[in-house]
Amino acid sequence: MQHPTLYEIIKAFQQAGIEGAVRALGLARRTVVQRLATASADDLKTAYQRLLWDQQRAMQELEYRVRQLDAERGRLQHENAGLRAKLREVRDRPPRRGRRAPPGRQAADDPAAVLYVSPQAPLEVIEAAFRALAKQYHPDRGGSTVQMQRLNLAREQLLHRNGRPRAQM
Repeated sequence: MQHPTLYEIIKAFQQAGIEGAVRALGLARRTVVQRLATASADDLKTAYQRLLWDQQRAMQELEYRVRQLDAERGRLQHENAGLRAKLREVRDRPPRRGRRAPPGRQAADDPAAVLYVSPQAPLEVIEAAFRALAKQYHPDRGGSTVQMQRLNLAREQLLHRNGRPRAQM
């Protein structure tokens, strides 16, 4: 078995104490203590300088990795903000002519289609459909104000058609 260097002994001693160094190096305790006691001041100084250099290098590597992760987090936050803005833009964009509107985006002249109810639906069904869609599209829950305005207008028009007077503002 090859004898460990003074650097290896000091490193093991620094990490786990004398007992840990004995176990890690597979030497007798007396051998470890004797190597440390008989080492010259220059040898100890060189070994400690090497340990300090290793620690500094490890710290620099950790700092570099932290900077990389911070930059990645910033990039992802910026990308996320851009994607959210794009999503809002696409969600609020009116449908193109000649294409079928996506769900919840029907023409404003058909309030029954906006609420997914029949034009002759009873008041309770209209209210229930409105509440369900309002929960989904309310601005406080990630929906858009444009969709909420469409829902409110469609509800008001359907209720007025079915005999309920419009609310006074």
